[in-house]
Parts: sequence; C-alpha cells; structure tokens
Amino acid sequence: MGTQRNIGLSCPCVTCMAAKSRGRRLRPAMRGPEGSGAGAAPSAKSSLTYSGTRADGSGLPPLHHIGMVVRDSEKTLANLSGAMGFGPASRFEGIFPGAVLANGEKGLALKGAFVWMRNTALEIVEPMDDRSPHHAFLQERGEGLHHMAYWVDSVRGEIAKMEAAGSSPRMLVDGTGPGNDVPWCYLEGDMAGSAIVELIERNEGSEQVYAALFEAIGGKIPV
Repeated sequence: MGTQRNIGLSCPCVTCMAAKSRGRRLRPAMRGPEGSGAGAAPSAKSSLTYSGTRADGSGLPPLHHIGMVVRDSEKTLANLSGAMGFGPASRFEGIFPGAVLANGEKGLALKGAFVWMRNTALEIVEPMDDRSPHHAFLQERGEGLHHMAYWVDSVRGEIAKMEAAGSSPRMLVDGTGPGNDVPWCYLEGDMAGSAIVELIERNEGSEQVYAALFEAIGGKIPV
C-alpha cells in the first residue's frame, strides 16, 4: 500500500526514516532490531523493462511486495523472525486520510512491518480501525495472504490494460487522488484468484520512499 505519520513502512501498505508524504505519511516505530534507512540516497530513475508479456504485447509489471493481514503484527513478526529468520524489520504506522474506500468514505489506519524474504519483501499489516478492507478481510477470512503489489508506470494506465485484457477490477481503495504523492490502489478482481492486487505508481517520490525502505530491510528496490 503500495502509510502515515512518519515512516517505518501497508499499504499501504514504511520504514525507519523520517519521511512524510501528503497523502501517505509514515512513522517508524523505533523498537526491536531495526535497519536504518536515514540518509538513504534516492535511487536513480530507471527505464522500466518488465519481464514477461501480456497477450497484447504490453509488459508485465515487476512484483513489489507480498502483503498479509494479521491480528497482531508484533506476534507475527516475532514468529517469522524466530522460526524463519526473517529480518531486520522496518515497522510502520500509517494513516491515509485521502484514500477513498469502496463505499465512498475516506481514510484508513494501519500498522505493521516489512521484512525481506531473500528475493522479495513481505508486508505484515494490522488494521487499526474497522474501516479498511484489511479489517473486513480478518472478519471474513481470518489471517492470511491479502495482496500482491506491483510497481507500475501509471496506476490508471495499468487498470486500462487490465480492462482491455478482459478483466473488470473493482477499486477497493483509491489512493491516487490529489495530495497522494505516492499514488496507489487496491483492486479486487479475477486477476489473482482471491488475492487483492495493489498497484504502486513509480515516480520520484515513491522511489525515494521505497529505496530507503528496502535498504533498511536488506533488500533491493524492484526494477
């Protein structure tokens, strides 16, 4: 998600750096073994070369992270760190006042952490209110895989490609409006079975945020 107050980055869905986006403010929670993203240099803007192709020849976007929803992010993080050796973690608290929900209401709050899984990032998301699709997911399905997030050149452009390929994705959270420096959204559709698809628009602001995040957890920003 694709968070608020300063960053430790969901999903919005960031990390141990002091950063604030108008529509996606992120605050790091400074406890436990943390990587430090402070002072991380922004990554150079790269020309995107997607691997794989759609039937129409357009490129497939690179995987950005996998997201799971849990009831207790600290407990889950401890289990993953101990049993599987994941770490270091970059915790976050995120408030998205400008995000538009499927029912037309605005705003949601999340907390959690990112960890590196050797070749991709895992986002652990704990809802902080009952407004977000994460809370609904817990109520309906319990804990588990929630979304797959992809870097895209344009959120709206990617949705248009999906529609041209025969999908009709329903917008669950729209974080692309004014004030969202890191445009993102959640889509519900038939693209990935029951998993939600998150699109994160790659621009100067999002590259700065996620370059620092991935460095803090020992990973690499997707290319």
